[in-house]
Order: sequence, then C-alpha cells, then structure tokens
Amino acid sequence: MSISFDDGYENVFTNAFPILKNLGLTATVFIVGDKKNVNRKELDNELPLLNIEQIKILKQNGWEIGYHTKTHSNLSLMSNSELLEEIVTSKKNLEKKLGFSIKYFAYPRGIFNEQILDYVKKGQYEGALSAFGRANIREKRHSR
Repeated sequence: MSISFDDGYENVFTNAFPILKNLGLTATVFIVGDKKNVNRKELDNELPLLNIEQIKILKQNGWEIGYHTKTHSNLSLMSNSELLEEIVTSKKNLEKKLGFSIKYFAYPRGIFNEQILDYVKKGQYEGALSAFGRANIREKRHSR
C-alpha cells in the first residue's frame, strides 16, 4: 500500500502530515516547481502550495517528494522547449533548492504521449505515474 498526494497543497503539511505521522505512516507528495506561476486554471483552485521549508520537513520525516512539473500545465499542448523546461530543467533547479534528488514524476491529469515520455527519460526519473480510468473531475451537485 502507498499513499500519495498530487499538486503539493499546503494542507498536505498542515492536515495529512500530522495524522500520518501519528499513525507511523509516510506518503509521497508530487509537487509543482513554480508556485508563483502555477497554472491555476488547470488546478481549478487557489489553494496555497507547499513552500520549500515544508517540503524539506516532509522529506526529513521519511516522505518521498516527487515532481509534478513546473506549472501543472497540459503537457500535450507544449513545444519541445516548453517540455524541457516543465519536466527537466525546472526539476534540476528545484533539486538545488531542496538539497536532494527527486526520483519520481507524476503526469498532470495523467496525460502523456511518446514525446512527453522522452522528456521524462531526459529528466532521469526512476519512475513515472499516471492515472488510468475515470478522470479526477470535481462534480457539481445540485440540491432540490
């Protein structure tokens, strides 16, 4: 069994981390590299994201830190230079800030193709994850 969180929201640190720590469990969190320029339209919210210090504390407590691109944009709509920046270059820059390497990658919205896979390989990730099956879409419910 494994527990993972996408997008790197601050509530992972404030809510999930204390609960899991109390239970003696760890998790993986896939973070975006540029919280100032994150694609809020793709995320569909304005929730605050983890800061560098919070990420370091999670790592020090046995959590795995994965990467979820620089801005959480739709990779299938990007040029080669944009893919390089989103998947490879920004990861290296973040690793320098964090002081440790990032081994795993999660495709935003689970979207990937051969071109995207090539850039994940260039990023030297040990593994990459996607979502298969039903998309993770917020449903609007109407009361009667």
